[in-house]
Amino acid sequence: MSPMNLIALVIFILIILFIISILILRKLKGSIKVQLDNHQFSPGDNLNGKVILNLRKQVTGKQLEVTLIGQRKRSNTSIISRNQTRHSSSTINMFEFSLPLDGEKGYPSGEKEYPFSIKIPRNLSQQIPNLEGVAGMLVKSMITAVNTPLRWYVVAHLNASGVDLYSKKVSINIY
Repeated sequence: MSPMNLIALVIFILIILFIISILILRKLKGSIKVQLDNHQFSPGDNLNGKVILNLRKQVTGKQLEVTLIGQRKRSNTSIISRNQTRHSSSTINMFEFSLPLDGEKGYPSGEKEYPFSIKIPRNLSQQIPNLEGVAGMLVKSMITAVNTPLRWYVVAHLNASGVDLYSKKVSINIY
């Protein structure tokens, strides 16, 4: 094995160990879940639910929040040569609203529920940011080229000292 291959292998192993250690640290802190009263909504409805924070030990945190996210997938196909194309995809956050549930403090060990209610805007298209200038035109052209519908998610996040806690994305439908 050449020295360059050995260095690459060591770096790869270190990256994997780093990722595993972060996952272990998150599990040692506890868990965070989002429970919703409903998964089907219309513009103007209230999205009601609760965040369940279950900590194994006290955690110093800056903020606990729940976020409503509207994402769109974008696919690209580039022609490299006559016989070769490249496919790629990316995800663009088209809408994001965060609701703080609690502030900076020591979050005690055990389970605690944080109820929340988010009013879904009546006109979501007006909530998508208006981009100006050349950069805005480029982003708008990328967005309009995408035919995929918005996918909606709710996620909770505790900004904590050390390793943050995130819930799994909870999928919802807004019609």
